[in-house]
Amino acid sequence: MIIYILLKIENIISKLHKANSQQSTVDHKLPPAPRIPEAPSKMGYHPLDFQTKACFK
Repeated sequence: MIIYILLKIENIISKLHKANSQQSTVDHKLPPAPRIPEAPSKMGYHPLDFQTKACFK
């Protein structure tokens, strides 16, 4: 009876391990978000330019 329980637990663990290894091989990264078309600021820069070009160092 104990051996049967241990084999069941081992079977469950191996199934979980297989599921985790299959998930890790698939890349679920999202594509890059498109740049939101906003009105440029008074200085003539797009608001995201300060982050992408590091205008403030």
